Order: sequence, then C-alpha cells, then structure tokens
Amino acid sequence: GYSGADCSMKDCNPACSIHGSCVNGVCKCNTGYSGSDCSTIICTPSCSVHGSCVNGTCVCKVGYSGSDCSIIDCDSTCVAPGGSCVNGSCVCSPMYSGKDCSVLNCNTDCTSPGGNCIAGKCVCNQGYSG
Repeated sequence: GYSGADCSMKDCNPACSIHGSCVNGVCKCNTGYSGSDCSTIICTPSCSVHGSCVNGTCVCKVGYSGSDCSIIDCDSTCVAPGGSCVNGSCVCSPMYSGKDCSVLNCNTDCTSPGGNCIAGKCVCNQGYSG
C-alpha cells in the first residue's frame, strides 16, 4: 500500500522494525542493523571468514578467536609465564623453552660435560661442582 497525507509514499512490506525507517517502500536501517526490515543485528567489526555473526556477536570456528575471529589460536596451550600465543605460535620468553614454553632454562650453560639443567637449576654430575 501507500501512506502519507496524499497517499504518495509507498509502504514497506514487511514493515520496518524500530531499527529503521521506511523511505519510498524500502527500509533504511539504523547503524548496526540490516535486513529487509532492519531487525538483524550486524557485527562490528565484521566477522572474518573464520566466524559467523549471531545476534551481533562473532561466533568463531574452532582454532580461531578474537572479537572478529581473526586471531589464530595455538595448537598447544602456552604456559604462562614462559610463553604467549602470537598468531598461532607459542612464543617463549627468554628463560623458557619447549613447544609450550613450560621448560625453565638455566641462567648459564651447565649441560656439558659437568651437569644438567633441571627445572631451571644446574645439577652437577658426580665429580663436578660449581
């Protein structure tokens, strides 16, 4: 149908929700909404190709995170304080090593030939001291 004082404005079908206004038969949506009746909440920022927008929130695929699903998760859990996940890789702080940064390194190289680094401490072999 039509509306207005002189019946010259085309109505929107379906009618616009409270998040839009009808302009010549087409719903013009407020910021943050879309759809033929402006009832769909959009995600801001938009979801990357690794997620779907559900009621204004990005739902990420497995292996991705972040508000827009653009962050690659680590395969293993990085152990704090030794490491942090940076774009899918576990990056170790200087005193830690290993795939998940859980191995505490020794301050000095004590592994050859007189000792071993165990849990961040040099343990001397028999016949060695220091």
